[in-house]
Amino acid sequence: MMEHIRWKNLERESIRYALLKIGVKWWHNLFYYRKVTALNTHKIPQNRPLIFAPNHENAAMDGLAVLCTTRGQPVFLARSDIFKKKLPALLLTFLKIMPIYRIRDGISSLQKNDRVFQKTVEILKRKRPLVILPEGNHAEFKRLRPLKKGITRIAFQAEEASGYHLGIHIVPVGIDYRDIYKFKTDVLVNYGDPIDISDYFDLYRENAQKGMLALREHLASAIRELMVQISTEKYYHGYMGILDLYFHRMKKRMGLSGNTHANKFQSDRKLVEILNLFLEKDPETVAKLSRKAEKFVALRKKLRLRNWLFEKDRVSFPGIFLHGLLLVIGFPVFLTGLLTNYIPWHIPGKVAEQFEDKVFISTVKFVVSFLLFPLYYLLLFILLWIVSSNLLIALGGIAICAFTGWIGFRYYISWKKWLGKYRYRRYMKKKNKTFTEAKNLRNELISRMDELVASAIPLPASS
Repeated sequence: MMEHIRWKNLERESIRYALLKIGVKWWHNLFYYRKVTALNTHKIPQNRPLIFAPNHENAAMDGLAVLCTTRGQPVFLARSDIFKKKLPALLLTFLKIMPIYRIRDGISSLQKNDRVFQKTVEILKRKRPLVILPEGNHAEFKRLRPLKKGITRIAFQAEEASGYHLGIHIVPVGIDYRDIYKFKTDVLVNYGDPIDISDYFDLYRENAQKGMLALREHLASAIRELMVQISTEKYYHGYMGILDLYFHRMKKRMGLSGNTHANKFQSDRKLVEILNLFLEKDPETVAKLSRKAEKFVALRKKLRLRNWLFEKDRVSFPGIFLHGLLLVIGFPVFLTGLLTNYIPWHIPGKVAEQFEDKVFISTVKFVVSFLLFPLYYLLLFILLWIVSSNLLIALGGIAICAFTGWIGFRYYISWKKWLGKYRYRRYMKKKNKTFTEAKNLRNELISRMDELVASAIPLPASS
């Protein structure tokens, strides 16, 4: 495996990689996600060796979130089993990803980490950033799991090999997704205060294990402060239900305006803090809230209604009629967009469905769409040019396909919203039992949460 890796390419700046990064960043920040919010990028030190350490919730998308919100060409560490074949290994090293070997790869494989370690020292000496996902593997929960030893071992041993003169800083990173599975959702990348590992040199020299443990604990604490940390496993889904249904009232309590991801992030963190406080003081109250929140989410899904519909309380018939009329008028544009863009819109999702680990869904969708859309439009352009023998007609046809495809996607979202409004009004008019139960349960939850939150956060003076 090692012979497949082009080690010399990793620490060097590459024009081809720089061009690829421009495309990936554009696709990631402007097309795949609705909005990418990067907080506190000013805290990232310049012109010094860095190791970025993000939480790991969403497979390769976590690394991409760091790549697309920072400068330069960082080098990533990934598990070694994806480097076994020659072609993937060459591709991964071109993408500045190198393997890290674990005990599960075999005791003999651990010796190969010596070469990896030498390369990390070279990379850091050149002041190229490393990105290491310190949890070691991904999990779809908003919870930081115990950090592996690798990141602190690499940092200390690199300093030790350089006479403790490198000046390595570890930058903790918190990544938060509105939904890790969906296209056109939001992602927030929150950079924290860099950790100067020289603060731990004395302890490391005295006892290496104690030094690495102390740094690892500091790093874990720093990452938790930059993300939504739901530590409880028992009430995790209940917490998530409460964060969703109480957001609009919580942002009012906190004096926040707008439904931005940054506001949702602040609201979620504060709500988790309050729920954790009551989990210690009055665990039975939190247990009841959690059970009710889980039940409400189950009822809402059964009714196929989104939470924002309950926020409206009432949905007027004129509003539904006007919305439906606009959909009828726009249907020809939607149909054109659907027919001309069905392949690139449809295939990424179908490919993602083949993966057993659903955390890879977003990664697969991103990669397949990034490759498929340009290829599809290139072939379509060539076909139009051949048929029309006119460059302007071919370019115009591509522009129309792209425009109607985008309008078609927006139309689809609007259609789903209209359908939700229609269901909501129908359930309300017919006094559907499940709907009534869901509304009553939601009102109970909000009333009880109002009491808990009021004890922690007074309403703003203007309210």
